[in-house]
Amino acid sequence: MREEHLNEQILRIFAERAGSELERNRAEVALRESEERYRELVEEINDVIYEIDTNGRVTYISPIAEEVSGYSPNEIIGRSIVEFMPPEEVPARMDSFGQGLAGRPVPTEFRLVSKSGEIRWIHTLGRVLREGDRITGFRGVLTDITDRKRAEEALRDSEERLKILFESAPDAYYLNDLEGRFVDGNRAAGEISGYKREELIGQSFLSLKLLSPDEISKAAVLLARNAQGEATGPDEFTLNRKDGSQVAVEIRTFVVRIAGEVLVLGIARDITERKRAEEALRESEQQYRALYDDNPTMYFTVDTEGTVLSVNKFGAEQLGYKADELVGRSVLGIFHDDDREDVQEQLAACVRNPAEVAQWEFRKVCKDGSLMWVKETVRAVRGPDGDTIVLIVCEDITERTRVEEALREARDELESRVETQLQRGNTYGLTFRELTVIHLVAEGKSDKEIGALLSISPRTANKHVQNILKKMGASSRTEAGVRAVREGLVV
Repeated sequence: MREEHLNEQILRIFAERAGSELERNRAEVALRESEERYRELVEEINDVIYEIDTNGRVTYISPIAEEVSGYSPNEIIGRSIVEFMPPEEVPARMDSFGQGLAGRPVPTEFRLVSKSGEIRWIHTLGRVLREGDRITGFRGVLTDITDRKRAEEALRDSEERLKILFESAPDAYYLNDLEGRFVDGNRAAGEISGYKREELIGQSFLSLKLLSPDEISKAAVLLARNAQGEATGPDEFTLNRKDGSQVAVEIRTFVVRIAGEVLVLGIARDITERKRAEEALRESEQQYRALYDDNPTMYFTVDTEGTVLSVNKFGAEQLGYKADELVGRSVLGIFHDDDREDVQEQLAACVRNPAEVAQWEFRKVCKDGSLMWVKETVRAVRGPDGDTIVLIVCEDITERTRVEEALREARDELESRVETQLQRGNTYGLTFRELTVIHLVAEGKSDKEIGALLSISPRTANKHVQNILKKMGASSRTEAGVRAVREGLVV
């Protein structure tokens, strides 16, 4: 019996040992599996897992560190973390490391110098490692935040540039809510209104009385359109400044959303000088129009095809028309049929040679059918829209033409009479020109009148008279004229 009992005890001991060994094997397998899962997790995540001892030397770092720093884990482990930082970064980071070892770890951002020399921004957060009550090191996670930092820097630069543009803009930029209260404004907004920025914020154009009563309703309509999401402008207002003076402004508005709030961005431009210039231009145009319309000279502008673009009042009336009866018509229509082809050729030549001033004389037909001889001075120029136009200054020379025609007729008649006398012969040896002059002397014409009729100067006419007196042996013009009639020299 003892032997059997002893055998049972031995078998039980062996069974217990076998079970214990089995449990231990199971625990070891589970631990290896856990460590494998942990290792896979550490190696696959994008953040760097690291451990450092109390001297700041790296005791472990995950493989992903090479992508961040350019160094392999073997090149990092055993080295102090400060070796990978810019010198100016070290004091602050050692202070943070000291706080972490003291049990007060805080999120930290610092710069890291990669193997290529590139500066990378790193964010870290971790906890201390202990063995019992003793701190043995620090374990944490490193996150590469370089792209975020660059984006933040770019955003700050952009915001700074926008701020500079906003504050330096010559136009007034301002924000107001849909009730018309000012939220913000740039320097020019204060200058144009005469108020400081802090005096504007929270106030409205009503409370500050920036607008006259008749313009308030206009502003209210525009604000209502803003509330519907519409942009407005440009609209002109007269702004009442703080000092009581007024300034003309042109305002455009745009609906914007900032931090979830719907606001109105307004841009106000001081147009005082422009308004003055426009007023001066209007006055100048009125004066020009008065000079243009009432000037006792005919003015026309035509395009390259000869269509009348404008004609002054005097010019139209001289031809018996109203100005609007001629505008839009071909200018050729008011020329004599026999002159139109020549006029068209002259206009074409003028357009081809814009630097040259041309002159011509043609006949125009008035509305009542009567003829008017005109002398025109013409030049092609560039119009306001860049197209070529032809400027025409027209002078009525009808009376002058009639006088010249009468003079030609008189001259022709006189020369005919002289020719007859030459055929008869004379005893004084007078030339053809002198015979012409003696006819006029006999008619009692003065030297000036003789010169006009013969297209010579009075001095030349007098010289002919003196030659006649000498050849005829006459003592005076009267004696020469009487003898010429009596002796048949003058028909």
